[in-house]
Amino acid sequence: MALGHFFPQVAPAKAEESALKKEQMPKIFLGENGKYIVEQNTIRPLKTEFVEIIEEIKPPQVVAGPIIQRQTAGVEQWRPLVAKYFPANQVDNALKIMACESRGNPNAVSRTNDHGLMQIHKGLAIHGQKIYDPEFNIQLAYNNYYKTRGWQPWTCRRKVNLN
Repeated sequence: MALGHFFPQVAPAKAEESALKKEQMPKIFLGENGKYIVEQNTIRPLKTEFVEIIEEIKPPQVVAGPIIQRQTAGVEQWRPLVAKYFPANQVDNALKIMACESRGNPNAVSRTNDHGLMQIHKGLAIHGQKIYDPEFNIQLAYNNYYKTRGWQPWTCRRKVNLN
């Protein structure tokens, strides 16, 4: 048996009440300069203390430039090692892959059990702690993966356009 049978006015009263609350809620908008508020069709200047707070919580400026370019800045320290193993025309691509895979962290571990700078799958189980040695990791990435299959083993290849 429905509650409406015993309390016929409960459901409609609550629905009307919530609709009234929604209509009575003030509508607040910032003007183009961030210093005005629109509330129920009236415009008035904001108090100075509110303007200061609003200016403090503005989102930070976004750094210009492509995402991949910004990510590779963290892997530049590994350029000499990458250049030691990868062909000269593939060094930048290897750094892009590294930036995407580990962001240049030699101790990186993914949720799919990839390890080190170049995210070698099951690297810890197969090679032990050596997998976190940057030179060993890069050398392994070149000799065991890139040399035979190119960029195919890395899923990040799509993100950095190295299909």
